[in-house]
Amino acid sequence: MKHMKCPFCNVRLDVPDELTSEEVTCPSCGEAFMADPELEVGYKAPPPAPPVRPRPAAAPVARKARNTGIIVLLAIIALTLMTMCVSQEERAHKEEIRRTKQELKEIEAKMKAMRKRGP
Repeated sequence: MKHMKCPFCNVRLDVPDELTSEEVTCPSCGEAFMADPELEVGYKAPPPAPPVRPRPAAAPVARKARNTGIIVLLAIIALTLMTMCVSQEERAHKEEIRRTKQELKEIEAKMKAMRKRGP
């Protein structure tokens, strides 16, 4: 059995344990309220939490600087890989042009030989 006070009229009530955290009606004023253990007579609220100290400003700046360094490093790696891919593509393209020019020279030589022989 809990001894509580009505939050509306301050009349002392005896509330059965099974009705704790349930809605009850005050027989004196007729108002309904939650039978909260904090309303119990003699209830002492827990002490307030200690104040939270703000973080020093230097910690987030250092973390931000570390993150920025990582981002710069990743950007450099990405650019290097892109440059390597482009270089390989350029080499392949230049090789294809060289082969095409060689084939063109061979065709021109064949045509020149055909012209000399005549019809």
